[in-house]
Amino acid sequence: MVMAESPKNYEQWLALSDADKKEIHFNVWNVYKREGIGFAYAAAGRLAAQSPYRVFDLKIGTYHGGEYLLEIEIHPDDILIAPDWFEEKSDGFRVVYQAASHLVWERIVERAMKCPSCQKPYQDDGEGTAGMGKDGGYVANCPNCHSAHWYDPEFNLTESL
Repeated sequence: MVMAESPKNYEQWLALSDADKKEIHFNVWNVYKREGIGFAYAAAGRLAAQSPYRVFDLKIGTYHGGEYLLEIEIHPDDILIAPDWFEEKSDGFRVVYQAASHLVWERIVERAMKCPSCQKPYQDDGEGTAGMGKDGGYVANCPNCHSAHWYDPEFNLTESL
């Protein structure tokens, strides 16, 4: 089997078969050295431009085993209907949809919630981070004591980490 070589431009990438894209991605590029990352960014940009979801940001992640992932941040309401992680591929790259952290954090701050560990209120000071699961639940990472807490979709505490 002759090893495929990296394409020179995105049009060449799109013209490759799925098997050739996989061969280049996993056996030609060293993603830890960021080889071929421009192709992943082009794929993420195309996906964001034609997405049915409200896209807030995109980035390229590196998954175990040296694989680029298209990480697309979308509106928290859209995360409930978006495909699960790795269910979708775009131009040869697997896709991970995540709720935009700053919008999830705003939802938590709006409720004037306090951290169960340190009892300080979650504040809109740019320091806190939050996430949202496919079940509509939330995780809040306290900027004061650095604890993490899971909440159900109604914001009831379900677990402290």
